[in-house]
Amino acid sequence: MDSYEQGLIKDMAGQLARVKRTNRVKGQYYEGTHEVVNVGFNVPEKMRSQAPHIGWAGIVVDALEERIQFLGWNDPSGKLGLDRVYAVNQLSVESGLAHFDSFIYGTGFVEVGSGETETDQPLVSIESSQTMTGVWDHRMRRLSAALRLNPTVKGEPDRGSLFLPDETISLVKDGGQWRDEERDIHRLGVVPVVMMPNRISASSRLGHSEISRPICDLVDEAGRVLLAMGVNREFFSGPQRVVMGATPDDVEGWKTITAALWTIEADDDGNLPKIETFPQVEAGPHIEQLKALATQTASVAGIPETYFGVSATANPSSADAIRASEVRLIKKAERRCQMLGMAWLNVAKLVCLVRDGTIPPGFADVSCRWADPATPTSAAKADEASKLVGAGILPASSRVTLDRIGLSDAEQQQVATDRAVNPTLADVIAASATRQTSEA
Repeated sequence: MDSYEQGLIKDMAGQLARVKRTNRVKGQYYEGTHEVVNVGFNVPEKMRSQAPHIGWAGIVVDALEERIQFLGWNDPSGKLGLDRVYAVNQLSVESGLAHFDSFIYGTGFVEVGSGETETDQPLVSIESSQTMTGVWDHRMRRLSAALRLNPTVKGEPDRGSLFLPDETISLVKDGGQWRDEERDIHRLGVVPVVMMPNRISASSRLGHSEISRPICDLVDEAGRVLLAMGVNREFFSGPQRVVMGATPDDVEGWKTITAALWTIEADDDGNLPKIETFPQVEAGPHIEQLKALATQTASVAGIPETYFGVSATANPSSADAIRASEVRLIKKAERRCQMLGMAWLNVAKLVCLVRDGTIPPGFADVSCRWADPATPTSAAKADEASKLVGAGILPASSRVTLDRIGLSDAEQQQVATDRAVNPTLADVIAASATRQTSEA
């Protein structure tokens, strides 16, 4: 390989090395396996490493990801075959993997390649953010190069792939130096890898993780509060007593199991020791502190406080109150759909380039289809669709109408088949109106 290619590999491998630890920590916070740092005051030494792991960071990611479902591409021409690509690559499930990496690590990656044979559909693969990186072209708003380093296999040389606009190079590490093992000259003119950043801004196009530093600090503090509750349970949940007017030998008999009969004799003058009981320490202050931390986390993450399981559920909120509390989360999910939609449109462009060698003229009309991030009931969706159809805004057989009531692609195809055999009254009226318009 030439010096330019070697330089690209070195720079991008360095990028992966720099974010490796950060990505590992983000993943640990999401899984709830991170190490909680404890100050140690009033905590016995043996318990300092036993702080409970709390899964709030995972809730922050899951609450957003669960409301984002990519349904494929909307092709008004119906000639691009994008529905087939979506089905063959099982993107109804696979797309969520890219969204997860984007929300956890700040960036996801999607690779597009050719199928096994010339008749196969293009292969759309979701790549791990821990093994792939790239060089971002700010002017063209796409990657100018990408690198994937395969996981190390014991006893075998390191391998990877270098993605360039006109070729993809299979790499193998030999003697500490990368060399090309195979070159696929595709001449697409663009890198066949799409970066899917999360929460981008004009100053940072590379994305930000939903597990931000404030979220990590609040999660750590919540873990320390739970540890304090554990210390309270072990040492202060039982009543503490003090005996005045007695020697340690006199109270030795009291050091028995709980609920045993405790006795102590009077002294030579017939006086009994004075016994005082300290009040039992309740867990209430710790619970209130945990609720305050949950409120702060909910405010930073933009999700309802009830998601963290610290609010009372004896008197649940009304349906209107629940919808009002989810407004910010729904709006947040809608914005993420817009950002992720840019990446999925670039994936569709790559699909056309890999399969047809060109982007068709009508591609500008292609858009992404997303499930409704809100939580309307089936009755509400059906009522909305019936009103839109009744007002003449949407045709009854339109795909938009069927999407609004939540029918899958398979169900929509079955509906179209059934309508052809047994047309509904609305279909008859619509066909008559179309025929009259045509005759006029």
